[in-house]
Amino acid sequence: MKLKITLIAFTFISYLGFSQDIIIRKNGSEIKSKVTEISESAIKYKKWDNIEGPVYSIQISLVSMIKYVNGQQEVFDDSIKSLGTNNQNDNIVEPARNVDEAVKKYPKLPLKEIPYYLNDENNSLTELESTSSKTERLHSGAWGHVTIISISGITSNIRISKRDNLQFLIQFDDSKENPNTLCELVPCVIKGQRQFVDYKEGAHGKIKQNGIPIQFKKINNNGLYLITLSKNLSKGEYFFSMINQNEVYAFGLDK
Repeated sequence: MKLKITLIAFTFISYLGFSQDIIIRKNGSEIKSKVTEISESAIKYKKWDNIEGPVYSIQISLVSMIKYVNGQQEVFDDSIKSLGTNNQNDNIVEPARNVDEAVKKYPKLPLKEIPYYLNDENNSLTELESTSSKTERLHSGAWGHVTIISISGITSNIRISKRDNLQFLIQFDDSKENPNTLCELVPCVIKGQRQFVDYKEGAHGKIKQNGIPIQFKKINNNGLYLITLSKNLSKGEYFFSMINQNEVYAFGLDK
């Protein structure tokens, strides 16, 4: 019985280690947390070792980055408009005082809660492949399991030839929600259809698999965001997964 309790405790602790949002202060110290809200000036969170406890708050000006449990990162730079300050050298994100002018630079999105590819050469939108996904929990190895998100077909009918400076636009219905908790971009493995391993389960508990790191830059205060990538993607198949929705939005990269 003692061995069993020890094993359960070890599994739980290991799971905690992989399931935290990490708030990194500008002084280098870290807060293991569950981020609940991000406003113009502050980040609200619960401490991970007391998840049922009170909500704490830290000023954005003291934070350099948040590393989310899904692998995405949100970088806080004093010069980025999404944090309510100015960056005169950035030709994509407009200064906060010119929000109306910033919105005018982007085409109007037909629908909310759907990502669109933004062609910056002619400032046009491309609608991604909208398709339903299926989630399955399957055995993996002797004791483990994997949770797989799959969509039909081995390639998307939406092809993008450009692999550098990829940009997408999305309008969230709730402007107060943290976009990192609503949307993620994942790569596909082709096994008769397009698949992504969302979770792996084993001796260390249920571990969320990282998607592709993306950054959200706020265009206005009504939920409009520009999605950018921190690095170029390889040739292959990808889709945006909207958290708690079966609908995904796919595209393929050529060359």
